[in-house]
Amino acid sequence: MKTQTAVAVFVLSLITFTTQAQQEKVVTVFLYNFAINGQWEQKGSDGEFIIGVLDRGAVSKELQNLAATKTVGNQKIKIVEFANASEVKDCHILFIPAEKSGAFTAAHNTLATTSTLIVTEKDGLAKKGSGINFITVDGKLRYEMNEAELDKRNIKLSTKIKSLGIAI
Repeated sequence: MKTQTAVAVFVLSLITFTTQAQQEKVVTVFLYNFAINGQWEQKGSDGEFIIGVLDRGAVSKELQNLAATKTVGNQKIKIVEFANASEVKDCHILFIPAEKSGAFTAAHNTLATTSTLIVTEKDGLAKKGSGINFITVDGKLRYEMNEAELDKRNIKLSTKIKSLGIAI
């Protein structure tokens, strides 16, 4: 039932957004759905599910609120904020907002041998190695998926997540 509810919320999140605050909430819902609908083969399901954010902004605050009430399977969610790419450490998901996209290459290189899903929101970053990249299409938030990058990092996303994404 929880999975069905989460998927329903996820699909509803594709609704057109009109403000930055709404977009940040939608990004948070997407990130949570990637977490509950993914498998990280090298990390297992013990301990905490770590979502890193290269920023101390609004998405991080939304994720903190979510982490207080949700889990990924039996794992508590821990949000780790990184001020810059040199602080980035292994995590399940790393979100790099558009305003920090200049740090993408350094973060990508740091995490090159890890099973970390890197999620970005700047045009062109999926082709440069981001696993998922948010884009706006006709006023709606969508995402591109770099399946080769996901395979390289041994991350498997559900068929539902794949079907809603734009393969690159």
